[in-house]
Amino acid sequence: MLRQAVIASRGRSLSLQSTLILAGAALIAASILIRPNNHDEGQYVAAIALMRSGWPYLDFAYLQTPLQPLLLSPLAAIPAGWLLVAARAVNGLFALLTTWLLFRQLRSRVQWRSAAVAIGALLCTEPFLFAASLARNDALPLMLLAGAQAAMLAATDGHRRVLNHAVAGLLFGLAISTKINAALPAAGAGVYVLLQLRRTGVTPLLAMTAGMAAGLLPCVVFAVLDPAAFRFGVFGYSLDAPRQWWTSIGQQQVLEPSVRIARLFVLSLSGMIPVGLVATAIDRRAGEDRRLLDLMIVGGLIGCYLPEPAFRQYLAPLLVPLAARFALAIDDLPKVRTRITAAAVGLAALLGLLPTARYALRAARHGADLVRTVEDARAVSALAAGRPVATLSPERVAGRDVDLDPRFASGPFLFRTFGELGDDALRFGHSPDWQRIDASLSRHAPGVIVVGGEVRPAAPFHPHGLDAHLQAWAVSHRYRRVLLPDGQLTAFVRRNGA
Repeated sequence: MLRQAVIASRGRSLSLQSTLILAGAALIAASILIRPNNHDEGQYVAAIALMRSGWPYLDFAYLQTPLQPLLLSPLAAIPAGWLLVAARAVNGLFALLTTWLLFRQLRSRVQWRSAAVAIGALLCTEPFLFAASLARNDALPLMLLAGAQAAMLAATDGHRRVLNHAVAGLLFGLAISTKINAALPAAGAGVYVLLQLRRTGVTPLLAMTAGMAAGLLPCVVFAVLDPAAFRFGVFGYSLDAPRQWWTSIGQQQVLEPSVRIARLFVLSLSGMIPVGLVATAIDRRAGEDRRLLDLMIVGGLIGCYLPEPAFRQYLAPLLVPLAARFALAIDDLPKVRTRITAAAVGLAALLGLLPTARYALRAARHGADLVRTVEDARAVSALAAGRPVATLSPERVAGRDVDLDPRFASGPFLFRTFGELGDDALRFGHSPDWQRIDASLSRHAPGVIVVGGEVRPAAPFHPHGLDAHLQAWAVSHRYRRVLLPDGQLTAFVRRNGA
């Protein structure tokens, strides 16, 4: 009878896991379809497309660590417009695999209901859906962190300690090679290993270090090939450009520590983060798994705060350890606390899904941006007829049949720099800023210039948006104006002999 009960319980757990993952897949797929275009997607989609003919840092600018375009380079064979769809879909798959890895590491630690509550809450958290739905570089490091965390948790139980530490180090290194802020949760795990040295000896630390060194090889290779360009893309730009941009448009207050903390708090309300942190703080039960996850959460919190200014994507490194820790915290709760937790999780889920609901209403009224992007990209491909295409919105036109101008691989980000930072952008990123486009474009004129994605005014230098500089150049050089199918973007086509 006992064996039958165990089998039945395991069957219910697997059924619930499958149901939740299928529901998560449907939610992520819907979010991918209805999310508006985001200019952050530009450099990631452009980097994938430009992998057909070059390498990041060496041949075009890339403002992140290099693993994602290397890994996703086969997508460059996908036609224009559909590349954005494919990149979003792959990120959705990474996010879904993250939830599966969380289930795997929690199944022997908590009741299946606790795991389901924590992972369901994660699926309804806006920073997670943001990472899962856009063609950015947030979802891949989430998946790699989830795998590293699973290996570390297995090591805390004494299972193949050396091997699991090596695997965890490798996955941490690969996560950092995808996005540098993954280093903070990884550092938390490293502190845990250091604290265990007296009990476990130095071998696990050496294994983890060796694995991480292997995972960081993509960074090492490019750092050796072009140290200055790599340093600028990964560190220099992110350290200097946000302050220059937000100060230049009169919004430097968003960089203040108090404002960043307040913004992070407000952004965290869209989902499980406050509930998870409160539950973690209340749960004082001891255990190596809890100690590990707590240290990774501390690293994640520091990682959330460091970038300037605060945006929802910076909450992503916190999510994987927090979801696992939340499941541990709510396991075996008394009935009263279980009811309170259920109410809190329900409210958090509703708040987390509000942005997705707004996007759904917008898409129902006006149609999905993603669908219109495919139509526009096909039109640009036909107009270009193999000639280079320059745009600050490369995500909207990139694909096999569009020859992207690599000078604008970073979308608006290097283009909006100036001064010494603009000098570095041109020297190390091959990218002219808004003050230098005349010399750059006159020397190598693109066949088509696409504008309309960067029209938000930014006084005093860009009262009509960043695209106005490209448009003015195209008009002054007698490019032919063509309105693209969705009516938002405009293509300027070089005339024969111009």
